[in-house]
Amino acid sequence: MLLWIFLVGFAAANEEFSSQQNSTRHAQYRGSQVLRVRNATESIRNLLKSLEGEKAIEIWKQSNVFGKFTDILVPSFTLSFVRQQFENLNATFRVMIADVESAMHEQIAIAPRKQSKNKNKNKKSRSYNLTFQRYHRISDIYGYLDYLVSTFPSICSIETIGTTIQGRQIKVIKISGSNAKFSFYIEGGIHAREWVSPASVAYIVRELVEYRSKNSFAENADYYVSPVANPDGYEFTHTNTRLWRKNRRDSDKSCPGVDLNRNYGYQWGGLGASRQSCDETFAGGNSFSEPESQAVRDFLTKIGPSVQAYVAFHSYGQYILYPFGYDKVLAPDSADLQKLGAKIAKNIRKSSKKKYKVGNSAILLYEASGGADDWAKGGVGIKYTYTIELRDAGRFGFLLPASQIEATGKEAFIAIKTITQEIAGIKRKKKSRF
Repeated sequence: MLLWIFLVGFAAANEEFSSQQNSTRHAQYRGSQVLRVRNATESIRNLLKSLEGEKAIEIWKQSNVFGKFTDILVPSFTLSFVRQQFENLNATFRVMIADVESAMHEQIAIAPRKQSKNKNKNKKSRSYNLTFQRYHRISDIYGYLDYLVSTFPSICSIETIGTTIQGRQIKVIKISGSNAKFSFYIEGGIHAREWVSPASVAYIVRELVEYRSKNSFAENADYYVSPVANPDGYEFTHTNTRLWRKNRRDSDKSCPGVDLNRNYGYQWGGLGASRQSCDETFAGGNSFSEPESQAVRDFLTKIGPSVQAYVAFHSYGQYILYPFGYDKVLAPDSADLQKLGAKIAKNIRKSSKKKYKVGNSAILLYEASGGADDWAKGGVGIKYTYTIELRDAGRFGFLLPASQIEATGKEAFIAIKTITQEIAGIKRKKKSRF
């Protein structure tokens, strides 16, 4: 009853907060905190569901496993009440981010550029703006792809695979291998707020193209890379609401957007997906209702059976996940996926000391139906299908500082290299380094 009384009074404040999201980028989060709560009892889990359903909190990172943690964003105007509810249930929780607005300002601070050993190379004029010292708008990311195509035309080409709700292009760069044995599809940025994902995918592209001579393994594959799978949402996080997740479908003016990673047509509309447009995991009116998911569906169907690997990069948590996610159901070749996933994690740890957990997404974290990875595996039949949750483990969450872009991109690249070598049958030399 107490919760219900509070939430009735909270509705007006929530409406005001929602309206602020369309007018300011960071000030709306002033005083908001990110808490990490242990899912120790059914009562705590039910409380989290109630608070999320009434928009008193927003789930950042979830685990349905008892004893594991859930990260939540708590707006400043609900913070006191939410903390009291946890204390009433003797819930274990701690503050991960004490002030979200301050963390946002820290994230957009430009990291110092590392000095190159080749000083002459730094003096070379560039026709693009992309760096790995800060987070960039989509125009800079696409500008970099255009530069690569004009500079390396023998291996690079661009295809526009679709157009978004708001008319933005969805671009894929193809990086051709001279001895290509298979195709590899790489995707970033399906969830708009996960800025390190497009940045890391752009880093992968750089390594595959500009540093080709030291990455000869790449000659064994044709790479199709989509750095920003949700262009409208990504731009919206830069101009309006930093923590926006969905696309910008506006059929419901009060609650726009569809979660594109719940919109794919394999086991669509089941566990972990919502039919309510105001929810973060809203799956859309039907499967493939969105032009962004349609574009990927049509493109992957077109390039066909040559695709043997699919990796979608997300953040955060440091996980290497494989299908299926719609329920706790393992793919027939899950042992192969686990084995290769463990190899990726091992190679990352050797390089950066960072630990990535490996496992089935529904078992390790939670069920989520209608995911792009489930469709790639179950709908298209791509053997090596992974979703990789990049840095960090929760200290910054979605607000990872720009100073960690390059290190995170390197970890993402190690994953791509390891998968390519596995499929191509390349033995890694003992003294080689990632």
